[in-house]
Amino acid sequence: AYQVILAAAVILIGWYLYANVNANLERQGIATGFDFLTEDAGFDIGESVIPFDSSQSYGRVLVAGILNTLHVAIVGIFLATIVGVLMGVARVSRNWLISKLASAYVEACRNVPVVLHV
Repeated sequence: AYQVILAAAVILIGWYLYANVNANLERQGIATGFDFLTEDAGFDIGESVIPFDSSQSYGRVLVAGILNTLHVAIVGIFLATIVGVLMGVARVSRNWLISKLASAYVEACRNVPVVLHV
């Protein structure tokens, strides 16, 4: 019984918030929706996987951004895999110097947030 009451309360609060936001946006004359995606962007992108210029739409900017993100992610995964395998093999190497250098690299990078590596 309590779960039904809680679910109803969450739904009512969500409906109230949605109605309140819509009423306030309408009162202030702020348009909502995805119509802006067809408007001209008016700016260029420095590098893009697909051709893009400033006369194209915001929707095209969104697609270019998603494709750029996927491109960088794939390249990053590939390079990280290569570095990881090389460091793993070097760490178990019988050569004392290579093993210690790889261990130092691993320990220096371990538990460091990615943003600090950038």
